[in-house]
Amino acid sequence: MIPKIICLHGFRAGNGKTVIALNLAHWLATMGKPVLVIDADFQAPAIQDVISPRYCKELPGHLLPDYLSEVVSGTADLVAKVSSGKTFHCLISAYPGKVDFDLLGRVYAGYRKGMRTILSLLKTAISDLARVNRYEYVLLDSTPGAAVTSLMNLMYLADIVVQIVRAGALEHLQTSAYMTSRLRNLQEISKKRGKEFQYYLLINEIVKSETNKQLIEKYHLSEEPVLASIPFYPELRLGMDPVIKSAEDPTHPFSQAMEGIARKEPFG
Repeated sequence: MIPKIICLHGFRAGNGKTVIALNLAHWLATMGKPVLVIDADFQAPAIQDVISPRYCKELPGHLLPDYLSEVVSGTADLVAKVSSGKTFHCLISAYPGKVDFDLLGRVYAGYRKGMRTILSLLKTAISDLARVNRYEYVLLDSTPGAAVTSLMNLMYLADIVVQIVRAGALEHLQTSAYMTSRLRNLQEISKKRGKEFQYYLLINEIVKSETNKQLIEKYHLSEEPVLASIPFYPELRLGMDPVIKSAEDPTHPFSQAMEGIARKEPFG
């Protein structure tokens, strides 16, 4: 089985990629879909701080950067099993409280091999693990930014790209048009290479009084497919309430929004 690879991307850190990835994984697993979440944010990985120890009692012996820098050659000892009521898998890039920024920096820079080699290794890891675990979905929590280094994984790996724009943040308002145009260019390049990805926007942390139409006009998104818009819930900011909300309180409006997205195309 070939899994559908969905990349969650954004211009800056703090847009909600990690929270959204883990909550979508919970709902997809609840729907009976085998899921792998990959923390490919090599600037500031955070998944480990959410899953351990609450949802993952035993962390893997090696990290994703160990594999990508060829410290280890196999994938068997990379998987963290996350139990949020239903089980899904994670590849983490750091241990809680022990982020090795030197190692992450070398991976992010291509580890003397170039980013294509790093991405080829990541693609091999996904393929090997999917063959064993029969994943239907891989959620890629990517390194934020508009640099080519940040975006190459979209072109070479993703079937679907979800760009997360955090409402109310000036930097997102200023760069949303730039990001969408750059992603469109990558989409054209990918198409020429025989691998075209679908592209969606997800507007996060909106002011509850704003309508979708107002947001689309505000962010100049009239030509972009908006997957969903999610209101701002201060208790969900990463670090304030480090839980998978959909598992802890499935009736919370955020949890319901995540379930709705998981049941939509391109997820459902």
